[in-house]
Amino acid sequence: MRRADPLAAFPIFRSVANTLFACMALVIVWTTADVRAASADVWDYIATSKDGLVSFYGNHRGIAMHGAIRRARLLYDYKEAQLDPDTLIANRSTIAVTLVDCSNRTMASIEGSDYSGPMGSGKIVSRSRQLPDARPQYVPAKPGTVDDDVLNYVCSAARGRQKSAAR
Repeated sequence: MRRADPLAAFPIFRSVANTLFACMALVIVWTTADVRAASADVWDYIATSKDGLVSFYGNHRGIAMHGAIRRARLLYDYKEAQLDPDTLIANRSTIAVTLVDCSNRTMASIEGSDYSGPMGSGKIVSRSRQLPDARPQYVPAKPGTVDDDVLNYVCSAARGRQKSAAR
């Protein structure tokens, strides 16, 4: 005996159910692809904070040049989980998109994704982005600091690309 389709009498519910299913599938595919993309990157070690609690990594292939400004993806790997005091959500690493001005030796973070696991692994637990109309807030990279090490990494990677492109 064949069961009656409970949604046959209400075609609008079938449409809504199909749309919800498609949206859920899209969200699952999108978040899975994002996590795989983050963990598939090859990260170069740059430096560790003086207290040893944060290690900084970069990816030369992820650096884009826009005139004097470089756009780089950087990974912050925390020795211990970081707890957001407002949301109480913990994360072990952050992948940030940072603008680097090599001429003025300044940097501005414009977006970031916090991950539950080390080295950009696990699920994304929070994201932040600069507001669309906001200007990046550049800060100077003081000599001898981790910011200086990161800036030197990004700017040297950019110089290497310019040399190889000129050949």
